[in-house]
Amino acid sequence: NYDTAVYKAVKRLQQKPDHKKASRVLREAYSLAVDQHMASIEYLDKSNRAFKYDAMVEEYEQVRMLNQSILRYPQYAKLVTLVNVDDEISFTQKEAARVHIAEAESLMNKSTKAHARDAFYHYSRASYFTPANTALYDKMDEALMAGTVHVGIDFSSTRRFFRDFQT
Repeated sequence: NYDTAVYKAVKRLQQKPDHKKASRVLREAYSLAVDQHMASIEYLDKSNRAFKYDAMVEEYEQVRMLNQSILRYPQYAKLVTLVNVDDEISFTQKEAARVHIAEAESLMNKSTKAHARDAFYHYSRASYFTPANTALYDKMDEALMAGTVHVGIDFSSTRRFFRDFQT
C-alpha cells in the first residue's frame, strides 16, 4: 500500500529527520501512490458508470491527503514534487453533484413515495459535494415531504375509551 508507505515515511522522518531510507521511501512511495490514484481516476473517467465522479473525487481526495501529510512538515516537501489536484477536485465535485441532481429530478418526476425517498438520497449526496447550495436544501425538503407517509390518528371521543388509558 503506497499511501501507507508515504504516511509511515513521514512519521519516520518526524522521529529522525536524517533517515535516508525514509527519505527514499517517501520519494518512491509518493510517486507510486499518485500514479496509482491517477490510473484509477483515468479508468473511472473512461467508464460509463453513472456515478463515476463520486469515486473520482475519493481518489483525488486521497492524493490531497498525501500532500497534506507531507506539507505539514515543509522540510520534507522538497523531497518530492507534489501533485496539486485542487482544480480537479473542484471540477469532479461539481460533476458529481450535477449527476446526482439530475438523477434526483428524474426520480421526483416519477411521483411515487419510494422514488421521492431515492431522490432525497441523491439530493443529499449532491449536497455533500456542494454544501453551500441552499436551493438544493429546498429540493431535499421537497423530496423528504414527498417521500414521507403521513398518518392521521382519530381517537374516539367516548369517555370510556379515555378512562381506560388513565393511570
